[in-house]
Amino acid sequence: MKKIYYTIVVLMILTACNSGTKSEYNVNPDKGKTIKNTVIATHKDTYYDIQITDSFVAFLDYKSDTVVQIYKKDDFSKLHQFVLREGANGKFVSPKFTKSDQLDKHTNSLLLVDNNYLKTLQLNPNQEGESVSIQTAKLSSKLTNSIQYNFITDNILAVSTMDNVNNLFYYFGSGEYYWVKPEPALLPNYKNIPNVFASNLCVNESVNSIACALRFVNIIQFYSLDAEKTVSIQIGKDILPPILGERRSGVDIVNTPKYCIDMVGTSRYVYCLYDGSTDYSVGSTIFIFDWTGKHISTLKTKNNLRKIVVDKEDTHLIALAGNETAGLDVLMVEIH
Repeated sequence: MKKIYYTIVVLMILTACNSGTKSEYNVNPDKGKTIKNTVIATHKDTYYDIQITDSFVAFLDYKSDTVVQIYKKDDFSKLHQFVLREGANGKFVSPKFTKSDQLDKHTNSLLLVDNNYLKTLQLNPNQEGESVSIQTAKLSSKLTNSIQYNFITDNILAVSTMDNVNNLFYYFGSGEYYWVKPEPALLPNYKNIPNVFASNLCVNESVNSIACALRFVNIIQFYSLDAEKTVSIQIGKDILPPILGERRSGVDIVNTPKYCIDMVGTSRYVYCLYDGSTDYSVGSTIFIFDWTGKHISTLKTKNNLRKIVVDKEDTHLIALAGNETAGLDVLMVEIH
């Protein structure tokens, strides 16, 4: 199996940051095609992330001793392979699947990042046996605690959970950071407040595009790889700022509506999971865009979805959804 090496080099072309909006438009969250889904498995409410390859669906479990649980895509009746939270390959606290990377999902490889131990885990599931091949690699000690990891040829792009004031996401290469900030005109009275611009991030290096969707503000934006914003999409008629806590100390997460709560990309499309409620009590909306930022379609579900993944053919979506027994349903959704 080919081993993945990440040679980090600072992008020299990052000089055209936020040079202005080239395209802006609104999308109506109330309109869309209602789609059906099928419950393919149920589980305790302990899954927190999900990923799909040609042959497998993998889940991350924050409570079980088997932190990674892998099922064959056509058989959820039994666990196929797993990774122990503590074993021969070390300890894993709360690893996360990358949003995009350079692994070939056709070979079923999966890449995870563990912030606590600053390392990557490349998993190579196979059709037979319980043992899954694992390769680990250290990350730079300068890397900040982050989510929404995307690995491209010369950089890591991610969203920091530490330096989250006035930053959307960052590039990291050769031990240096380049921070991408929101436009000055976007909520100017909300600058310097933690979590206002918390975002989801997906990158498609092959088409020179970055999708960034805010969690607490109803805005989705597209950038080129040189950090120039190309498209800005507003969900609904008005920009809706978050509710702030006492003394403007941060976002009132309990009472602020959640907008984009997850986002995934395929080679052709970006899927933005939109909630719009304060307590995840409503059915979900999925906005589909191409990588130029063009709105393709809007899907509506009666279930409240929490996490989504999409197969490479853009025909099926697998989602985690809360159920009435305080557990999780794994749903299969036909997209088209």
